[in-house]
Amino acid sequence: MKMDRGLFRYSIVVICTTFLLSGCLDQGGGDDEAPEAPSEPKEKKETTSSGGGGEEQEMSWSDYLKEKRALESEIKKIEKSQESSDEIKQEELAALKELEEVRTYLSNAQKLSESTASALGQWKAATRKSFEGVRLKEVQTIAGETYTDVTITGVADETVSITHSGGSAEVEISSLPLGLRKNLIHESTVLAEKGL
Repeated sequence: MKMDRGLFRYSIVVICTTFLLSGCLDQGGGDDEAPEAPSEPKEKKETTSSGGGGEEQEMSWSDYLKEKRALESEIKKIEKSQESSDEIKQEELAALKELEEVRTYLSNAQKLSESTASALGQWKAATRKSFEGVRLKEVQTIAGETYTDVTITGVADETVSITHSGGSAEVEISSLPLGLRKNLIHESTVLAEKGL
């Protein structure tokens, strides 16, 4: 259960004051006058209780002062511990805030990546579609095959569909001349050229 620091300090002060006052009243024998502080500290005095031979010790003024100092020291330790705890909480809150910022950044980066991939796919599809109906006088493959009066009818990722003077064919894009491969946005060719 958490306790407010002010309330905690107040409670400690009340406990210490009660402890000191009760000791002073016990020493004074119940008189209305406040006891005077002795000029020399009393030594502990042993008295035998009438109940069964047990021993009681009476505390001297210097013992009360020592006890008070010990309590004050304990209070300072508790306050310091509370301050350390508050610092740790502040650090945890700062770390959580940074973590939330990183999560937001990653989420935005993911959305941007998806948006970019979608736009690139649309651009690639539109560019390939624009090649449909393009006429070429001649296309020669790397293997030496020659097609004349070529009309492109469709472009896929790895193949291009054509009609030519001898009929129709589906030609591997990788077998076409470099310039045509790049124009048809053949990814393997473009990435290889970029060194990726």
